[in-house]
Amino acid sequence: MGREAPRSILLCFITLSIFVMAIPAFANSAAPKPLFRQDLHLLGFPDRTLTRNMANYTDVVFLSDDLVLVAVNFRDYAGVSPLFADEPPSKLLLFDLSQRKLIRSTDLPVEKAQGSVRSTRDGQFVLLDEAGVRLCSSDLTCGQPLTSRGPLAASPGGTRLVVGGNSRTEQKLLDSATLKELESFYPQRVFVIPGDDGLLLRYNRSNVGVHIRIPGKPEYPLESGGGLWPSRFLNDRIVAGFSSRSVFVAKLDGEVLYRLPVKIPWDADLVTSASGSRFCIHEIGYTRWNSFINFGYVEGTPPSIQSVRVIDTESGKLVFQLKWDPRPYGYPLVIPALSPSANEIAIVRAGYLEVYEIH
Repeated sequence: MGREAPRSILLCFITLSIFVMAIPAFANSAAPKPLFRQDLHLLGFPDRTLTRNMANYTDVVFLSDDLVLVAVNFRDYAGVSPLFADEPPSKLLLFDLSQRKLIRSTDLPVEKAQGSVRSTRDGQFVLLDEAGVRLCSSDLTCGQPLTSRGPLAASPGGTRLVVGGNSRTEQKLLDSATLKELESFYPQRVFVIPGDDGLLLRYNRSNVGVHIRIPGKPEYPLESGGGLWPSRFLNDRIVAGFSSRSVFVAKLDGEVLYRLPVKIPWDADLVTSASGSRFCIHEIGYTRWNSFINFGYVEGTPPSIQSVRVIDTESGKLVFQLKWDPRPYGYPLVIPALSPSANEIAIVRAGYLEVYEIH
C-alpha cells in the first residue's frame, strides 16, 4: 500500500505534464494563419545558435499596406564597445505583399537601438545612425543626415518626428517630409511625444505633470482620475499609457474610456496605426510552468511568452490576438507593426517575418 501511493503520485504528475505540454500544441492548431511568411535566416537574420552573445534591435515597419520593411539589426555585446554605435551595418529588406516576395535589399548603418527605423508617409521612412536622422525612400536610398542623437519617435500618421534626448541632447520636433526643425526642447525640463496635430509634454517638475498642446488652444494639463501616464497618441482625439498593471485609453480631456490588463507594464509596448482606428499591445512574460520545470529559472532570463493584442481604439474590443514562445531568441524582442489601415500586422518570430490579416 505504501509503495502504491508514490507510484500513483508519479503517474498523476506524468499525466499532468503531458496535458500541460499539449496545451500549446492545441492552442497553435487554432492560431490564425499568416497571409505571408518569409524565413529571414536566408536573408541575413542570425541563426539561433549565434544569438546568445548578440542583442537584437531589428525593426519592422509598413511603408504602405503592401510594403513591409525589415531592418535586420544585431549587435555583438561580448566585447567592449561604445554605448552608441551603428556598426556593423544592418540589412534592410523590403517585401511586397501583393507580389509575396522580397523586391529590394541593401546594407546601411543603423543605430543599435530599437525604433531606429520609423515609417513616415507616402512610402517613405526615416533612419537613425551615428551621423543623425536621414529621410529615406522605398528604393532604400537615404538623404543627408540632420545631426542628432536618438531616440527617434514618430506620430501615428508619420507626419511628425521627435529625435534627440540621449546624452542630455535637445529634442527636436521635425516635419517628416522635409526634416525641417519645427521646435526644440531641453530634456532636463520636458520629454516630448509627437502626435500628428498635437504634442504630449511630460514635464520633469513633479507638480506640473503631463500637458497637451493642440494648435489653436493654450497648453493645458491632462487631468485623469485613473492615474493616466500617457505614452502615445492613438489618434488626434485619444491617448493611451500604462498605469499600474493596466493600459488606460482616454480622451484628450482626461476622460478614461476603458482600461485593459497587462502583466508586466515595463516590458510592454503600444503600437499605433496611421488610421488611428486600431492599436496593438505587445507584451512579453514568463509562465509559472516554465519556472517549475526549469529549476532556478527567474525573471531576467529569456521570456517564455510573447503576445500581441490588436484593439479597436474607440470601443476597446479585441480584434486579433496571438501568443507564442519566443525562445531561444532573447531580449529585446522585435516589436510588431500595424499597417496604415490597421488591417494587417507584421510580426518577426523565430527568425521569420509573418504578416497576418485582421478582420
